[in-house]
Formats: sequence, C-alpha cells, structure tokens
Amino acid sequence: MAASTDGDQSDLTRDVKAKQQPSGGPIDLDMSGAETYDTIQSLALAPANPNVIWVGTDDGWVWVSRDDGAHWAKVTPPGAPQWARVYHVEPSPFAAGTAYAAFDGHEIGNDAPYVYRTTDYGKHWTRITRGLPDSSVEVVREDPNRPGLLFAGTISAGLYVSFDDGGHWQPLHANLPCGVSVMDIAFAPHHRGLLLATHGRGIWVLDNLRPIEQYSAAVARAPFHAFTASPGVLLYRVHTNGVGPSAYRAPNAPTGTVISYNLAKTLKPTAAQKAAHRGPVRITIRDSAGTLIKTLYGPGKAGIDTVVWNLDYRPPTRLNPPLGKPPHAHGSGGGSGAPALPGRYIATLHAAAYAQKVTLKVRPDPRYTVSLATERADTRAALATRAELSAVNSLLNHVAAMRAKLAAVLARGRSDAEWGQQHAALIARGKKLLKTLSAYQSLLWNPHTQ
Repeated sequence: MAASTDGDQSDLTRDVKAKQQPSGGPIDLDMSGAETYDTIQSLALAPANPNVIWVGTDDGWVWVSRDDGAHWAKVTPPGAPQWARVYHVEPSPFAAGTAYAAFDGHEIGNDAPYVYRTTDYGKHWTRITRGLPDSSVEVVREDPNRPGLLFAGTISAGLYVSFDDGGHWQPLHANLPCGVSVMDIAFAPHHRGLLLATHGRGIWVLDNLRPIEQYSAAVARAPFHAFTASPGVLLYRVHTNGVGPSAYRAPNAPTGTVISYNLAKTLKPTAAQKAAHRGPVRITIRDSAGTLIKTLYGPGKAGIDTVVWNLDYRPPTRLNPPLGKPPHAHGSGGGSGAPALPGRYIATLHAAAYAQKVTLKVRPDPRYTVSLATERADTRAALATRAELSAVNSLLNHVAAMRAKLAAVLARGRSDAEWGQQHAALIARGKKLLKTLSAYQSLLWNPHTQ
C-alpha cells in the first residue's frame, strides 16, 4: 500500500533493477518474491504520534516521515550493513522520536547482530548489542508497560531481554526450544502477555510478564522479593461429553492468580518440608477479615519462581495411603476446595527469615450474573460440607493407624511363639478389637467402590 503526490519520485528503496529480475528455475520461476529485493518490509506508525511513520526495507534502508508521509528522510544508521534486511522498525510507545531497528545480514554472509536505537528521529543512532550472541536479530520490541524494557528475537539463538534500553542483553529462554528462530514479537498489554512467532516451532506465549516488568537491579540484589500478583478470574467450568477440547494441543494459562517472587540464592527446604514434599517458601492467603483461606508452598531455586493459587479454599482432609489413594487422586479427598469469593485477599510469603505481603484480587466470572449473597451462601454450604468430610476422613485415618498397630502386634505373636504365649490374652483382645475396627471402617469406606 502506498500514497504518492509526486509521481512516485520519492522511492524508499535502492531500486536496483538487477535485483528485481525473475528468480528460480529452471522449470518454474519463483513466485514468492523472496529473492526479489527493493521491497519495503516494515512500516510502523509511532504510537506516541501517528503522524510519525517509520519504514525499513529489505535492501538496508531506514526512512522516517514526521508529517504523515508528505516528506521522507533517509536515516539509515551509519555502519549498518548494506543489503541487510530490515524486517522491523520499532517505534517507542512512549516517545515519537525514539525507535529501534534491527538489520538481518545472514543472507549476505554476515551473522553479527545489528541493533540500533535513536532518540531524535534517526539523526543519531547508537548500536546496542552488548550481550547478544553471534546471531542475526530479526526483531526488537519495547514493552508497552515499561520504558526501556526490550525484547530481541534472534534467528538462531532464541529470545533476549534488556532491562536498560539495550545497554545490556541476556537470554530469556525459559522452556523455548533450543536455538529457536524468533521472527516476530507482540504484546498483550492488558493481560501482560508476550507472544512469539517462531520459524517452524509455532507460536509461544509467556502469559505473565509482571515479574519481568518489575525486575530491577534492586530486586536482583535483595535476598527475597515478592512481585505484584496477577488478578484472578473465577471460571465456573461446565464439563460435557463433547470432543472439542481434545483437539487442542497447547496448554492453557494457569487458572487462578499467579504469585511470583525472586530469590537471590537457592533456598533449601527444611527436613519437615522435605518429609511433607513441600517447597521452602510458605504462602498463606487470608481474606480481608484475616481468616486463613489456604496455605501454599513454593520452590526455592534462585531466580524468579511462581506459584498458582487456584482461587479456592483449603481442601478437605484427605485419606492417607494405603487406605486412600496418592495425594490428589480421585476419591482420596484433598483435591480442590470451595471456590473463593470475589474480592481482595492478602498473601504473605515466608522465605526463611524474610516475609512480604502481596495483595490478590479475585474477580467474578464475567459470563454469569450471580448475586454476592448467593455466592456467600454457596460458600458457607461448601465449607460446612468440607468440615464434615474432613471429620470423617480424619476418623478413618485414625482407625487405619490403629489397625496398622494392631496388625503389627498380631504379626509378632505369630512370628514369636514364646512372646505370643506370654501375651495370649492381649492378642485375643487385639483380634477382637481389629474385627470391630474393620467392621466400623467398612461402614464409612468401601475400597472397592471409592
């Protein structure tokens, strides 16, 4: 798409005819245009001033117009490789005169990174590549929620991030495939999401940018720091027998609110935490009245860690193995609790001697209109049911523990004849009690159906 008022005399490319000849063959010509140069690859309007237009070409030029395209100025950075492709020019969301340009020279045998920044509409450029690998950079984007937070997509080394406007870069691989080619980057500003378009590896989404947007040198130096949490939205799921959901291949974002924190050093769990299979970071969640809603445990590895609160209360007491199934298995209890009510909660994060509080916001399901009074009544009923189920499961756990102790005593009587004769009366009472406990347990628990 183009507009011209001067007979197309303002050509924004080199317009070298030798580079525009038909390619391909010998049977069929190339119809994709991939080998035809002198093409505008990037056209972007500055969010801070839509009259400012930036253009990048596949023959290595950068142009800017400050009057909605009436006049153009060639502002290619000095030292940028000729004939390198400029796939993206990124105008800053915060200042119309600031922009970032990346030059991809791998097709001309130049794999070095070429990334530039200007703050004066291209009059002066600064090359910002410290920390980038020897890999062409396809795209640079600035976070719309934090000035100077940059993301760079490379052609063979994945994703990189800079917290200081390109002064330093570091890898942000997470679980991206090794060496993935990142062709484009987009943001979901409201949801704080980062989207990557890769070559051959699909679309990848980092669904919670808050910790990265809030990260700083001060955070890195602190022994422990808790980030602002994402708001949680209650989702009441309706399960059907349809086959639609089975067609999806990518996992959804976590349901609930994501609590993130940074540890300067790895924190090891205590012996008690290890025995309970719990992480070393304890998180208590309370409502506005101070009532404990749930306790979570998070990992202690150095760096940014995350824990998801599923917006529910503490689940019922579960049945212990071997009476019950493994934790969180169907029929054991201890799965999900009653859903939390919409409102404000306080999460207190405890890491060794450090503690910080974070406000959590829970929003109602936007698809349904339910009065708060009805939701409160449902929650009271669910919590009452939880209390009854917990009492039954605790009783069954106690019965199971007693049976195990009696079984051990009876086993010794069978294996040690002399001891069994000496305690014959005790063993007889034990057998009777074991029979009574088994009958009592069967009234409340049927292992064949539960």
